[in-house]
Amino acid sequence: FFFGAISVMADDTMFDVYDPPPEETPEQKAAHRDDCLRSIAEGGETLDLRGKQIGVCGHVREIADALASSGAVAINLSDNELMDDDAAALVTALRRPLELSISQNSVGLDGAINLTSALSKVHGLTKLDLSANQIENDVMSSLLQALQPFPLVSLNMSNNTLGSEGASALAAHIKANPHFPLQSLDLSFNGIGDDGAHAIIEALNKQPYSCLAELDLSYNGITAAGVEGITDLVKETPGIICLNVMDDGLDATVTETLNHKLQSHKALQPPKVQLNSCTHDTAKEQRVGTPCKRRLHAQRLLFIPVQRYGSASRRVLRNPYAGAVRQWHGLQPHLGV
Repeated sequence: FFFGAISVMADDTMFDVYDPPPEETPEQKAAHRDDCLRSIAEGGETLDLRGKQIGVCGHVREIADALASSGAVAINLSDNELMDDDAAALVTALRRPLELSISQNSVGLDGAINLTSALSKVHGLTKLDLSANQIENDVMSSLLQALQPFPLVSLNMSNNTLGSEGASALAAHIKANPHFPLQSLDLSFNGIGDDGAHAIIEALNKQPYSCLAELDLSYNGITAAGVEGITDLVKETPGIICLNVMDDGLDATVTETLNHKLQSHKALQPPKVQLNSCTHDTAKEQRVGTPCKRRLHAQRLLFIPVQRYGSASRRVLRNPYAGAVRQWHGLQPHLGV
C-alpha cells in the first residue's frame, strides 16, 4: 500500500491529494502530548501550538487543563486535526483569549455548535480565525450571536462552506451592529456568489463608523453583478487599504470599469492596483494608525484579476481528513488573450 501524493489534473489546475497517514503508536502520541505540554509551559502569553497533533494524540483533556492554567491571551491551535468535540474542549479551558486561531482543522456543523457555546463563555476576543474547516451556513447565525459581545477586529472564515446564506447572516449581523469594530474580514473560498457578495458589500456600506481595512471576497464565483457597490464602499470607507476580489468570474472588462469608477472620484486617492494576493503582514504594517470613516485615509490596494489563471496555478489539498485545507502556490496571471 502506498502512502503519498496523487496528482490529478482538472480544468488546467493541479490537485495534490494526500492519503491519510498510518495510525500513530502510543509512544508517538505520548511524544506529541509532551511536546505540546512543554510548549504551553514555556510559551507565556503567546502560544504557538500549530501542528502539534493535538487531535490525534488522545490527550485533549490533559492539554486543555494545561491551557486553563497558562494565562495565555494569544493561542494558535491551527493544523492540529481537531475534531468537533476537541476544539470546544480546548476553547472552554481558555480564560480570556484575545487572539484565537483554530484554522486548518476538522470542525464541522456539530463542532461549530459546540464551539459557539464555548465562545459565549469567554471574554474580550478581538481576533478569531476559523478558516479551512467545514463550517456551514446553518451555524453562522448562532456563531455570530456568540461573538456579538466581543470587540472583534479580525474575522477569518475563509475556506469553509458558508455559501450565500452564511454571507447573508453575517451581513445581517453587521447591519444590526453599527459599532462593529471590524478591521479585517476574509470570506474567500466560501462559494458566496453574487448574492452573498452583494449582501456583504451593502451591509458594509451602511456602517456609519466603519474602520474596515482589509476585505477578501476572492474565489467565490463572483461576477460583475456581485461587486456592485464596491465603488461606494471604498468611497465611504477611507481606511480600506486591501481589497481582494480576485475571481475567475471577473474579466478584464469588469476590472477596467472598476478602475475607472474608483479613479473618477476626485476626492479619493487613486488605489494602487495589484494582481497578486494580499498578505496580512503587509496590510498590517500599512494599517498602523489607519483612520476610520470621514478622516484622512491611507493608500489603498485593490486586488483584481486581469484574466483567468492558466495552468501555472497550483492548488494543493492538504489531508482532506483535516479540513481540506486549500493553499495556492505560484499564482501568476495568465495575460494571454
